[in-house]
Amino acid sequence: MTDIFGPPTASFADVLTRAKAVPASALFVSEMMPAAWRAAVAHGINPVVLLAQMAHETGWGNYGGAVLPWFHNPCGLKIRDTNRLAGATGDLPLAHAQFGSWDAGCMAHSQHLIGYGQRSQNPGEPILSARLVGRAGKPAVSTVEGLGGRWAPSALYGEKVAAVVRRLEGK
Repeated sequence: MTDIFGPPTASFADVLTRAKAVPASALFVSEMMPAAWRAAVAHGINPVVLLAQMAHETGWGNYGGAVLPWFHNPCGLKIRDTNRLAGATGDLPLAHAQFGSWDAGCMAHSQHLIGYGQRSQNPGEPILSARLVGRAGKPAVSTVEGLGGRWAPSALYGEKVAAVVRRLEGK
């Protein structure tokens, strides 16, 4: 099983080299990766895991779905209550959170994983993941594979992200 929380399982330089070989988009390697690495380390998340999930969710920064690059949303994070905003249902663009920068979007992504793991929020840090509080009382998830059927409806979701983790680790 692949732990979500913990120190980096590969160096930033090695992960960058492997991402460029995919090939990941220029946006992914130059803007998204550094912001995600900082956010993950600040929250006790293995940054390789955060980057793998981000790669899976965004097509290595190429996007192509309802979430647009200028949303600065690296993981398909949705708004808290999609019923309150017309046009914000299902997988429509407005159902997805929008952030002012990659740093903010990656912090929200990390906070959301903290919520899944039932971990404590960093004291004094603003809550950027509107769904962070929505995980209270639900079973804790500590492995990437455990995200299957939870983060996304597919039971295979966690296995797919774990495969990207292994790829970024060079395994």
